[in-house]
Amino acid sequence: MKSLPPSKPDFGEPRYNPIRWNTGNVKNIVQATHNCYTYMLNDLYYSGRHAGKPQPGWYYVLNNNKKLDSYKINCSYVINGVLKDNKSVRRMSEKEAHSQMCQPGFYKGVLVVSPDNDYHFARQDNRMIKVYRNMKKHKMKVPNEKEYLPFIRKFIKICKLEIPIIYDLAISHGHVFGKHLGDDLKILWKLSFSWSHKPGAGKVTDKDADHTIILDPSKANWNFSKKGGINYNCMCTYFEIPSNRTHETFSSGLHEQMFTKKNLDNRNTRIQEGISSSHDDRIWDKTLRKVIASFNN
Repeated sequence: MKSLPPSKPDFGEPRYNPIRWNTGNVKNIVQATHNCYTYMLNDLYYSGRHAGKPQPGWYYVLNNNKKLDSYKINCSYVINGVLKDNKSVRRMSEKEAHSQMCQPGFYKGVLVVSPDNDYHFARQDNRMIKVYRNMKKHKMKVPNEKEYLPFIRKFIKICKLEIPIIYDLAISHGHVFGKHLGDDLKILWKLSFSWSHKPGAGKVTDKDADHTIILDPSKANWNFSKKGGINYNCMCTYFEIPSNRTHETFSSGLHEQMFTKKNLDNRNTRIQEGISSSHDDRIWDKTLRKVIASFNN
């Protein structure tokens, strides 16, 4: 029952908020024109992506007046496209992703591939953001050290209300709440860094092919062939990705008739607000880390 280590404070993981991706102003045009690549990068436009669903490497091609080569579906080609589009993104080995935190303001992504068929991306989220944004509603204040125990008791109750899926996940894996408050808070905080993905033009989900919440992409089932989908049988690499507040990330779709620089389909002003962490979110995250650390000393 372990998710991968999150980023260092100030954290960079985006909020898990599928409703923002699964709707659109015209026939779900937002959902239909954003794909797993834009989702991993957290590049959500207010409107549709009018040059088509973005593909790794196409932003680089358009921005540098390069000729588009025949598109290949394998690990090295897709990885190269991601890194050419985004100089601020770097690769992480599987060992590094499982043992190290991202640098402040960054988060983890992953690439899986069905060779010569299709690729797919997923990202690590911070589901505690939903809790942080309801702290005022629950009349919560940053505690001093003497207030840690009553703070934890009330915070856990809030988690049960705001992110019941994470609370229930802890129970389903054998955790018994109430025995040790420090452990209760720690397990909820760790499990809140789950993973999610957006299958093409479909809806965002936090489940794998077994309909299980994704905590570790390396152990998730990416074989969707039994449901008429694709078997992503090749685990390619992890990425360290900047949050929207840290660095811009870029992606573009490309139709042949739009193959001109003036039609470059990325404008940072189009990126929706409120899909990355806020200053208050990061203050609450630091508070939780401090409270958890006090029980480990």
